[in-house]
Amino acid sequence: MVNLLKKPKVRIFLKKILSFVLPIFSTFFIVGTTAIIIVIINGYSIDISRREVIKTGVLNVETNPNDADISINGEYYGKSNRAVPNLKIGFYEVKLTKEGYFPYKKRIEIQHGLASPLIVPLLRTNNKKEILQLHKTSILDSNSTGYYILSDATNGPTTIEESPTPAKNTTRGTATYTLSKIYVTKPLFDDPHPVLDEKMTITALSATPISAISVSPTGKILYVTLTDKSGNKSISLIPFKRNTTVNANLTDARSLTNYAKDKSTKFSWSKDGDYLIVETDTQIISYNVKAGTRVILMEKSETQNTQLIWNLTDTGIVVIKRTQGTSTNTYEIVDISYNGNPLSAQLPTVTIDSAPTRIWSYSTSDTPRFIIATNTGTYLLGKLYDAKSSDMEITLTNEKIADIAIEHFGEDFSRVKISSEEILLKPMYSEEKNLFSFTENKNQNLIVFYYNKRIADHLTLLGRKQIYISDHALEAPTSLADSAYVATKQEATLRVTDTTGENSMIIQSNIKTFSVGPNDIAILFTDDSSKLWFSVLR
Repeated sequence: MVNLLKKPKVRIFLKKILSFVLPIFSTFFIVGTTAIIIVIINGYSIDISRREVIKTGVLNVETNPNDADISINGEYYGKSNRAVPNLKIGFYEVKLTKEGYFPYKKRIEIQHGLASPLIVPLLRTNNKKEILQLHKTSILDSNSTGYYILSDATNGPTTIEESPTPAKNTTRGTATYTLSKIYVTKPLFDDPHPVLDEKMTITALSATPISAISVSPTGKILYVTLTDKSGNKSISLIPFKRNTTVNANLTDARSLTNYAKDKSTKFSWSKDGDYLIVETDTQIISYNVKAGTRVILMEKSETQNTQLIWNLTDTGIVVIKRTQGTSTNTYEIVDISYNGNPLSAQLPTVTIDSAPTRIWSYSTSDTPRFIIATNTGTYLLGKLYDAKSSDMEITLTNEKIADIAIEHFGEDFSRVKISSEEILLKPMYSEEKNLFSFTENKNQNLIVFYYNKRIADHLTLLGRKQIYISDHALEAPTSLADSAYVATKQEATLRVTDTTGENSMIIQSNIKTFSVGPNDIAILFTDDSSKLWFSVLR
């Protein structure tokens, strides 16, 4: 053979064959490789053993924090955050675990040629830390900015880890109180932790001691109630300023004190903390805290001797009342600013099967959405879709959300019956996720209702879903981790459930009151032993 290859004629013949075969082989190789790449890109994989092409999709897993272990149908797939390619279409059980965090699981559908997103903020397991031993005479209030603790300066709360500013002594005829603010902060490269250094002193006459405090949502103003031995009340509005002393008797808001003389009068903070909403037997009044001025928002006589149904909004109050001159269940919704100007007079009238008992507003006048409860059911009304957007599931032509009928009133204003019961507690709303969460069955069932979705989020199902059933009444649901979870207090337990209902966990037990810190990074809570605790959520 070697001798043959050395012959010139043989070498020339082989070169001719190679010059003909190699281009053909290269062409087939390039075409075949390109075809395989195209097949893979378009959501297919090739099973050589079975000689078949399989439809596939991708699972994108993101967690916060990252580096959680990914398990799919019991098989380990590495750490998040990553994409898991070439998964055969169908349903998979995905489980995410990380030391120090609650495990998370979800049933995911992998669709042909699509990337299914799984974005999960993980929650930490129990790691509570004691902050203060409260005194039995302490008065507490809380909001998203933290806890506010008012104590007799001679018997103030005992600090466990940090010493408070020494309390001032009580003088004859004067009661001295220490107001402490405990809030949560998160340094850039450190865990969240409580801060206790904001304090002020409030004095009042011993004859009219402080009986209650209510802090504005921004934490800048305190609404202080002083009560004498006869039960007569006076009202003071005090700015919260650290390291200052304020005499509550010198900051008496006379007009509010006059309203407080009637025990049926109710006071509520506006969401921006700039106004107090006062409801009397005959009026609803807006009191400007900074200016000390009043505006009548609604005369109750305007409701034609029927029960006035109203609630707070971001910009004022919303009122629902029977349309004048009609005997049917036709109602109009009026959105009124804190200055007394109607914001949504253009809203269409709506018909409701029975008289409304409650109303909640969840948006501004630009995109109005309301939930109205009646004795026979609860309705979601308003602008449920955006006619200018092409990526929303629901349009004016839709007649149903899942199996729930949609009724349209005028241009882009619709009504959906979200419950056959009268919802009693304020529903939780997430505008980003287009969902409401509320309780039913004597507040023992926790429900999520999706009223819309974006096409890219093909994992979201429209309509109702029961995510948790309790043996005891639940409190009004609240949002956690950017509405990835729904939190609710069940007796003395704070329980968190994700919006799929597949993950339910107890965050803390033995809770009397709790406040969620900014951005849901931690909670402050009290227990039966009158201690204040702190626990990191994420």
